[in-house]
Amino acid sequence: MTQNDGEDWYIDDIQFDITNSGNPPVADFSANQTTLCSGNSIQFTDLSTNSPTQWTWDFGDGNNSTLQNPNHIYSNSGIYNVTLNATNSDGSNDITKPNFITINSNPVINLGNDTTICDTASITLDPGSGYNSYLWGNGSTNQTYTTNSSGNFSVSVTDNNNCSGTDNINVNTTTCNTICTPPFSLNALNITQNSAELSWIAGGTETVWELTWGPQGFATGTGNLVPMLTNNNYNLTSLNANTSYDFYVKADCGFGSGTSNLSNWSGPFTFTTSNNCTNSSSTDNHIACDSFTWIDGITYTSSNN
Repeated sequence: MTQNDGEDWYIDDIQFDITNSGNPPVADFSANQTTLCSGNSIQFTDLSTNSPTQWTWDFGDGNNSTLQNPNHIYSNSGIYNVTLNATNSDGSNDITKPNFITINSNPVINLGNDTTICDTASITLDPGSGYNSYLWGNGSTNQTYTTNSSGNFSVSVTDNNNCSGTDNINVNTTTCNTICTPPFSLNALNITQNSAELSWIAGGTETVWELTWGPQGFATGTGNLVPMLTNNNYNLTSLNANTSYDFYVKADCGFGSGTSNLSNWSGPFTFTTSNNCTNSSSTDNHIACDSFTWIDGITYTSSNN
């Protein structure tokens, strides 16, 4: 600097040091979606100014990242605060966005445990009501699906938050015995002193039966068994005169198929054989009669004859 002071001149040198003062970052960020279903990924993007060189993210669920633009997956439903701290050589700055992320839970559906059904039966699968849409593996969009075949069956449902859930079930089929209906209308005809013609009507399409008979009041399993009858009648012989008998019949619906499929016993039907007395005048025919009347009108019993 030069100064003119009257006649004299003064010169003075002044030096200025100018320092360039920088600015710390101003933190900011965005996300590609803020409301979503659990298990989906969110892309966070750093929007901080003043050229940060370091980033620290806090996603609010106990997880962190030091990437500039991280992806993050929230495992649990809930509402989360997100914080970003941005740093450069001149300082740091952070921002917290409260209630920034909303995670909705996915539907949990259950078609049940893997199962086995009879080859003549069917099963209806149902993931439950109240969903916006249903999609089965075969393309059906109904809530329920009915099948009588074996296979793996899967369904996906979508709720009001556009969140989805899936489940699948294995269904197997096996050969089962059908219900074997007992025969009915048991009867005894042409009863004599020592025989009776037994008959019945088939309860279904069976063509083979078992028959058991014995004294009136006998228990099934203790009588005389006649197996594999192929006609629905049987001539029972060797009976005692003037005696009451019971008989039972059951259907064999599994005969010829290699499986056992018997109906319950039908019965008892009770019948009584005739006595062995005749109206003959010969005394030889009256030996076994309990009582008989002579032509003189006098009745005699076996104890006074």
